[in-house]
Amino acid sequence: MRPCFYSDPFSGRNVALKQSAAQSSRLLPATNVWLARYAVDGTTGGNNSLTCTHTAPDRPTPGWWTMTFSTIEMKTKMY
Repeated sequence: MRPCFYSDPFSGRNVALKQSAAQSSRLLPATNVWLARYAVDGTTGGNNSLTCTHTAPDRPTPGWWTMTFSTIEMKTKMY
């Protein structure tokens, strides 16, 4: 999984930045790499274990990654 960037269609702002993230497993569980928080830390400078998140291969079901927004914002666009 590459670094995540969820942009607000109205402002272009990264709405995933610094949100709470979790995942079912890590590719290398005994190390401090491929953590869920790397997907929302704002770092987009590469595709490696310190800037991306990665779940373990299917064991026994596919891995999952989730993010929880800290606030709810209503957006409307006027034409």
